[in-house]
Amino acid sequence: MKKNISLMAVVSLLIVTILSLAGCGSSEKFAGDWVGEVVYNNNFYHYDYNRLEVETLHIEKNGSGNGYSITVHDYLWGVKDKAKEKPALKMVATNPKDSNMLHVAQQPMTFTYNEKDGKLHLTGNDGGEAVYVKVKDEKALEAFKDRIAKFVDEHMDVMKQIQSVRDIELHWEKGPEVTKQQEEDALSKEKALHEEVQKTDFTK
Repeated sequence: MKKNISLMAVVSLLIVTILSLAGCGSSEKFAGDWVGEVVYNNNFYHYDYNRLEVETLHIEKNGSGNGYSITVHDYLWGVKDKAKEKPALKMVATNPKDSNMLHVAQQPMTFTYNEKDGKLHLTGNDGGEAVYVKVKDEKALEAFKDRIAKFVDEHMDVMKQIQSVRDIELHWEKGPEVTKQQEEDALSKEKALHEEVQKTDFTK
């Protein structure tokens, strides 16, 4: 009797182990929230140029098939618009069997999941590329956006100084003619801000 119970216990343990391993092999790679690179946009030919911006993805699996829904959000924080969200873009994609790719329908775009770094890499037929990092959940996504907003608040005085020089140069704002020194100072501040944004990890 004891031998039978022991045998049943061993068999049960083996079944649980096999199921666990099967679950690990079929884990979901794509579904969840992803954040792109935070960039400082200093293209001053646009009215709202002086800002930080980021693109995020929310990916959902459609049932048990190979289809996915992707919602793209663009967020901006800057001098002209303290915080702004562009209208969401919705896409559908398919995952070829046993692959790490999502092919976007009616768009020359492919998302590839990199097993080594756990990141999602976007490539387009136009040569465009982007990399996205997965965040734990919606709460983590909000914390990520809060860190960007805080960064902008802390650097708002410098961003306003840059903005004022550029606006006067482009005749969007009235003021005394910009001197060469002021222009050089604005360029130096733009470069420093760009470098600081690049080295800051807003996911932590």
